[in-house]
Amino acid sequence: MSTSNLFSLLLLLITSAKLVLASTLVTKEEWTFSDPDGSETTSSMSNLGNAFSRKDFGSLNISDQSLQFGYDGQTDKIFSVNQFTGPVPSEGIVEMSWTFSSIDFSRTALASGIANVGFDFRDQAGTPWMLKDDTLLAGVRLSHQKGKTRVQLQSSDVPKYTTIKIFPYAVFAEELKVRVRFDFDQAGTVGSLQVILQSGEQEEEYVVSDGVLPVGANLTGYRIIQQTRNGKTNWALGDLVTVNEYRLSASN
Repeated sequence: MSTSNLFSLLLLLITSAKLVLASTLVTKEEWTFSDPDGSETTSSMSNLGNAFSRKDFGSLNISDQSLQFGYDGQTDKIFSVNQFTGPVPSEGIVEMSWTFSSIDFSRTALASGIANVGFDFRDQAGTPWMLKDDTLLAGVRLSHQKGKTRVQLQSSDVPKYTTIKIFPYAVFAEELKVRVRFDFDQAGTVGSLQVILQSGEQEEEYVVSDGVLPVGANLTGYRIIQQTRNGKTNWALGDLVTVNEYRLSASN
């Protein structure tokens, strides 16, 4: 078999394996944000009856069946940790996925501002870290600055946010899907943490394929992150980022 044919076969096998894996993931908990416009996140329930947030925030509510981040002129930041319902599988593949259904940082760009928004995923069950029972597994956020929107990753092995994808604009014409994949069977090894992006109908892109999930950690909760006037950020009034299809899935 020629080298080119061998490469094509290998690519086909890898693609098929990804498709099989994606098709075998089962939804464990999800939020559809199908509440009336203006609803607080404390009243937006998952399919298991779990409120998306334990606290209300002025810059975050439900609009048009989406989770809507904006700026209300008062809320300078959101760092809110919330728990999934029941035990999350700690074996096999566990995946968090959501869709940035719209992204508009046009006013922040005009003001030469900075704005950050996203989620991270944590273990708060018996894994002390920095004198707290709270281990970061991975976090993905949008960070807009100087007219560019960066997708950034923070993980246990790289504790500072690092840029994994740059979009050279402030307003997105298409939705952006995000998948954060944890392979608990391979924890501690390169590739046990992956991040996959899909812009509109384009092909999925494995922007992180060599991340490391900490050994012995479990996934217990998620943290909502928004910085509007926190640190050096200055999210402009009128700019909005919306999220839907927020879902926890697993292979078992």
